[in-house]
Amino acid sequence: MLPNEKKNICSFAVHTFIEREMHNSWYMIVNPTSAGGKAKNEWATIQAIMQQENLPFEAAFTLYPFHAIELVQQAIAQGYRKILAVGGDGTINEVINGIFSQKIVAPVEVEFSVVPLGTGSDWIKMYKIPRNYKKAIPLLAKGVLKKQDIGRVCYQTEKGTESRYFANVAGMAFDACAVVKSLTMNKAGIMGQLYYLALILRLIPSYKSSKMIIQGDNFRYEGDVFCLNIGICKYNGGGMQTVPNAIADDGLFEISIIEKMPTLRIFWELRRLYLGTMHLAKDVVKSYQTTTLKVETQGFDLVETDGELLGKCPVTFSILPQALTIRIPK
Repeated sequence: MLPNEKKNICSFAVHTFIEREMHNSWYMIVNPTSAGGKAKNEWATIQAIMQQENLPFEAAFTLYPFHAIELVQQAIAQGYRKILAVGGDGTINEVINGIFSQKIVAPVEVEFSVVPLGTGSDWIKMYKIPRNYKKAIPLLAKGVLKKQDIGRVCYQTEKGTESRYFANVAGMAFDACAVVKSLTMNKAGIMGQLYYLALILRLIPSYKSSKMIIQGDNFRYEGDVFCLNIGICKYNGGGMQTVPNAIADDGLFEISIIEKMPTLRIFWELRRLYLGTMHLAKDVVKSYQTTTLKVETQGFDLVETDGELLGKCPVTFSILPQALTIRIPK
């Protein structure tokens, strides 16, 4: 049963269960703050569609940052092997970290999918999952299983070296700076590509490139970097394609280094980022593939993964080939 509408849905976990064997049920991790509260407002409809499609489920609402990690760990310990993230890329990131931080089963034994309700919803673009959840949910029953690579990043905090996993794209320099800026921007009333474009346009005039040393399997780069992206999938920043050649199951990171450019050229080149042709500007873009990466910098030294801000340099990345099982449209 859903709680009384007068109660604050964020004040406790909500559980809904359709009677069936537990291991056949989806465990839904719902972020009620995704897309300005859309998951909370649309929950009754989401639940109804799940029932109409004969998709058994239990659901829990996140209450605080990183709660999704705990909820996934608990669900897997209880016997669930199908996890459904209801939210955006940040929710996906937490759910992935829950799957890979638990010690009950090998992560690849857990099936993962998404009900898209985020601001950017970039991960779903790789697999052509409809952004409209009313179209996406029915595809769960008809979907196919596929394996995807996962990235692991080690970074520095006040506590020492820590690590996180990611499923889409990691970023440093301008990308991480944009995530910092996003923490102070109101997402209400502006969605997806428009939100991120507005964020970028505000940030570009004051941003200063960072001097970086970047070491991969078979390359070393040293210079002033406007933006560094480490991609498993292709899309980030509300539909940009900074790593358009990324293949999600080839066991390799796609690396894009966009070098320092004059401010006017940055504005001019934005269109290429959305078209996926920025990598063709070879005078300012360097592209590589690697299984590992180490980054040091003398400038802005934070790292973000899937739009979530982590810690500082030195940062190392490693790839886990085909480590995640996902259910996607045919």
